[in-house]
Amino acid sequence: MGRIYHTLAARLSSESHHRVGTGAPRHEGRERIMGSKGRPYRTIPFAGFEILVGKGDVQNDRLTFDVAEPDDVWLHAVGVPGSHVVVRNPDGLDEMPDAVIRRAAGLAAWYSKAGRRGKTEVHVCRAADVSKPPHFPPGKVLLRRWWSLKVYAWDPATDAAEVSSDESAHGED
Repeated sequence: MGRIYHTLAARLSSESHHRVGTGAPRHEGRERIMGSKGRPYRTIPFAGFEILVGKGDVQNDRLTFDVAEPDDVWLHAVGVPGSHVVVRNPDGLDEMPDAVIRRAAGLAAWYSKAGRRGKTEVHVCRAADVSKPPHFPPGKVLLRRWWSLKVYAWDPATDAAEVSSDESAHGED
């Protein structure tokens, strides 16, 4: 399923906004952060998808390696400390809706040290492409394949966001 990200990157740079997904959103209106006491992440519903946001280094590792499934989408702000973000993909979709990826990327920017400083570059990959060598400290990971986009941070509490994005780059190690 490596093509999901290359295909989505091409779609982000085109004029197409064709939605691929499960049909009508299960959660309409303003998003809200679901209760997450005792969990290593926050849950934010958007357009029928669950976006999970890690709460700290150790919790990021738990989210990425214990909670995320291989076909889930994983995101993180580039070059700055921040939360790991996972978009659940329970239906194993080949492509995620553009708006969902952009919203999750906006959350990765918001919950990072880059925060509110204009556009932030965010890496995007399948959770299966994230690994952790034994000597890495909590929260630090390696990506096998990824692509990146630039987004404005999205504050889930105010629903204020500029979620426009620019496709940036693809990477493979």
